[in-house]
Amino acid sequence: MGGFADLLLEDEEMDPAERREYLQIISEEAHRLAELANNVLALGRVEAQTILTGVTEFDLTEQLRQVILLMEQKWRSKQIDIRFDGEELMCSGNEAQLKEVWVNLLDNAVKFSPPGGTVELTLKQEGGDLVAAIQDEGPGMEESVQAHIFDQFYQGDTSHRTEGNGLGLTIVRRIVTLHGGEVGVESAPENGSVFTVRLPQKRGG
Repeated sequence: MGGFADLLLEDEEMDPAERREYLQIISEEAHRLAELANNVLALGRVEAQTILTGVTEFDLTEQLRQVILLMEQKWRSKQIDIRFDGEELMCSGNEAQLKEVWVNLLDNAVKFSPPGGTVELTLKQEGGDLVAAIQDEGPGMEESVQAHIFDQFYQGDTSHRTEGNGLGLTIVRRIVTLHGGEVGVESAPENGSVFTVRLPQKRGG
């Protein structure tokens, strides 16, 4: 990034189109570094926790709706069709942390789905658990990639290397684990991916 900035400073007669291209590269790199720094801080916070704090009972269905609206610009810009089929369910947990889970998972689903594709979200109750699933139409993953997709800084799949820093899913897994739940993925090359989060509906404060 510094090299492009030096070129801009040194060459005052640079072609405007080339200048815009360099500025775009600098902007994208700055955004990537800021996102990495934020994710490192977020991961550090949740890894330092040994018990879940800030537990309240809240409307999980409404939270998912709010996350969809929060990310509207991203999915609309790719003309992604977001479909949400959710039961009206309450959840006992850390509301802010769980919001981070859905933001990460929905962001990935939109990011790796093709323009004009569909992302499906479902929320239901199974026994004493709340089960949320996010399905995309992305490139999918080999089993060898699925085995490590939640590992810190892991970016083993070429199709997932263009964006991201390998921390989002690590944060997701840590938050879900703190809530006494589980997160998993089902995927196959050229058949998209389904990330499923299973949470106990009730927890102590």
